[in-house]
Amino acid sequence: MPVKYGDIVRLRLGVIQINHHPMHIHGHQFLVEKADGNPIAYNNRILKNTILVAAGETWDVLFRADNPGIWPFHCHISHHVSNNFTDGTGGMFTTLAYKL
Repeated sequence: MPVKYGDIVRLRLGVIQINHHPMHIHGHQFLVEKADGNPIAYNNRILKNTILVAAGETWDVLFRADNPGIWPFHCHISHHVSNNFTDGTGGMFTTLAYKL
């Protein structure tokens, strides 16, 4: 996931299957902005680096890309990261990559 230094990155995390996924980002904290498409009042938003996304849920999170490097973003259930899917792709793991 290429980004530029200083970008505000918005992600919508959602699960359409029966499993839950604790999604975790390294090197950053994200602000939880929406739950199931519903805005969370600014005073009630929290900073996290991991959020549990249950079946049927969506969470909108955002963060500023201000820590250069290559940072993992993955499900925190180890076999979800390592399993290959039926289409031959890898598991629930990607990286956020940028430099100054």
